[in-house]
Amino acid sequence: SMSIAVPEADAVVENSSDEAPSLFPNPAVGLFRVKLPDMPENGFIRIFDLSGRVVLEQKLLPDMDLYEFDAAGWQAGIYLVYIQSEREKQTLRLVVSE
Repeated sequence: SMSIAVPEADAVVENSSDEAPSLFPNPAVGLFRVKLPDMPENGFIRIFDLSGRVVLEQKLLPDMDLYEFDAAGWQAGIYLVYIQSEREKQTLRLVVSE
């Protein structure tokens, strides 16, 4: 069994969950939402399948921190939700189930 040392684990626990983008529900069947911290502007949300194909792209809008998408009709599997704003780049894993 492998053990992985995570020195910053304590710091991570102290962060409020509001400070990182979140994705729910995950796994998703149809509608899912991406919640962003502190309403970033000048960026985008781009969703890829594992082959690297862009399945969806959404510009970030001013004063908006919650984005809703519909995965209906997507193939079941893992997708990568890439969020880029002025402040950060982040990739979240989305599982789409049948």
